[in-house]
Amino acid sequence: MLAKRRREIERQIFEDYIKEMIEQDKEEGTKTIPPTRIVKYYDLLDEAWGWSRLLLFTGVTRSDYSKYLEDYYRRNARELVPAAAAATGSSSIAALAETVSNHLPLTLST
Repeated sequence: MLAKRRREIERQIFEDYIKEMIEQDKEEGTKTIPPTRIVKYYDLLDEAWGWSRLLLFTGVTRSDYSKYLEDYYRRNARELVPAAAAATGSSSIAALAETVSNHLPLTLST
């Protein structure tokens, strides 16, 4: 019973923090990335960590962002996607997309 109450309090504190973060972002015109523990509260993910916070929309050119993604892929693909080891010699975004898509479960239905 005590553990359940503790989880409820922790969630409420985190939910209040997220609301304040979003309000502050609106006032300042920023898009703060929420703390990683947001994944514990999947129902808050859409509001607190949607596409507008996940992807950059301003601040850098597309080519600079593409170079960043390619460099990130080169440095991390072997650890993040074990089957990507063969593809890490390539720095193309297409190789990254293909490698990742090959490891995603098909969830679309027609």
